[in-house]
Amino acid sequence: MLEDENVEDENLTVQQEDSAEDVSSDSKNKESKFENFKTKFFNFVDKGVSASKKGLKKAGTAISETGTKSVHKVEIANLNSKFNDSCKKLGNVVYEKFKEGKTVSSSDSEISEIYGKLDSIKAEIAKHEEIIKSIGAEKSEPKDAE
Repeated sequence: MLEDENVEDENLTVQQEDSAEDVSSDSKNKESKFENFKTKFFNFVDKGVSASKKGLKKAGTAISETGTKSVHKVEIANLNSKFNDSCKKLGNVVYEKFKEGKTVSSSDSEISEIYGKLDSIKAEIAKHEEIIKSIGAEKSEPKDAE
């Protein structure tokens, strides 16, 4: 009978060890699954952050380009307004000279001064238009891969 008890004790001890190994194995398996999940999760988050950074960078560039173009377009509108005002002034000067019976010539100082302003304004408008075109051209050129 003592021998039966010893065998039972040994069997119980072996079962406990097997049970402990199963728990340990389950624990390691769960840890492995958790590590795998954690790795996949952080990779997913990293990809999301990277995509967000790229998207925000592109949006920032587009906003900047739009803002720059808008500034130049407003300047062109202001210059066109000045050009029209100068044209009106030129027309008034010519009208007054005709009304007084005077001859109108491009060598007249008042007329040549207005012509000079008109040429200067047209040159400024052309500069702003070129800047706007260059902003559009930069956008269409392929950029280095980042």
